[in-house]
Amino acid sequence: MPTTVAGFLGTWLLNPAKSHYEVGQPPQSGQYRIEGDNDGLTVLMQWVDASNNEYHLVYRGIPDGNRYPYTENPAVDAMVMSLVNTTTLDSAAYKD
Repeated sequence: MPTTVAGFLGTWLLNPAKSHYEVGQPPQSGQYRIEGDNDGLTVLMQWVDASNNEYHLVYRGIPDGNRYPYTENPAVDAMVMSLVNTTTLDSAAYKD
C-alpha cells in the first residue's frame, strides 16, 4: 500500500456541512472506515439519509484514478478512487 494513503486509514465521521454531493440531499450522519491492503483500500460506509433511512455499503478500490467495474449495486456501473494529495481522497460512482 502506498504510504501516501496511510493518513486516510481509520474511522471517519461525516460532516454534512463540509461535504459536496452532486445528486440528492446529503446524509444526516455517516461513518466511514477505510482499511488498506497491498494495493488498494476497502471502504465500509454506514449512513442515515435525509429521510432517516439507514444504509450500509462496502467497496474496494485502488486510488489510482482509473475507472473499475462495480457489480455490487445496480445503481452503479463503475467506481473511481483518486488520491489527489495528502489531504484529499476522491471517490466517484458512475452509471451508464
